Amino acid sequence: MATAFAPTKLTATLPLHGSQENRLVLPIRLAPHSSFLGSTRSLTAHSSRRLNHAHATRRSPPVVGVQEVVKEKKSINSLLITKEEGLVLYEDMILGRSFEDMCAQMYYRGKMFGFVHLYNGQEAVSTGFIKLLTKSDSVVSTYRDHVHALSKGVSARAVMSELFGKVTGCCRGQGGSMHMFSKEHNMLGGFAFIGEGIPVATGAAFSSKYRRDVLKQDCNM
Repeated sequence: MATAFAPTKLTATLPLHGSQENRLVLPIRLAPHSSFLGSTRSLTAHSSRRLNHAHATRRSPPVVGVQEVVKEKKSINSLLITKEEGLVLYEDMILGRSFEDMCAQMYYRGKMFGFVHLYNGQEAVSTGFIKLLTKSDSVVSTYRDHVHALSKGVSARAVMSELFGKVTGCCRGQGGSMHMFSKEHNMLGGFAFIGEGIPVATGAAFSSKYRRDVLKQDCNM
């Protein structure tokens, strides 16, 4: 808590050797207020009253239930998803959770080798973001890339085969858990090191912008 001191002079009572009455009173000079390094000159009673008044008059938005919001937005289709779209999103999240649960079982049984980084509990992030993309949009993932590949459209069989190191995997068994790649689905791979995929994502963004602005290609397919 900051405190503003109005007086510019104070006195300090210092005890000396001897009786309690034998004290030395010394003046203490305070430095003038400065507007630099946290000056508290502006913290006056008047300004504090203004702040309190501002907080008192500020009204927080009312808490409205989700059902009420949905009822109010029914006439605006662009702000809502249809039942069919909701089922697609739900199915994608269930697929991601079931897939990762099976990966965990296989890994603990010693059927998968190397590192296996699971995505359990984060399916809504992958579904909510990737399902908004078009087929031509690219995804650059991290070392937790199984569900990202599934959300982008790579088949569960191809991803699981890759985890088992089979030639039928999306990278012919050469990538493994952390390096899912699919040219067909514009899945530009998972990357084991943090930040490793940033240059790849930057290149993909530049390529998309060049094709759209210079080559005048339709990138929204």
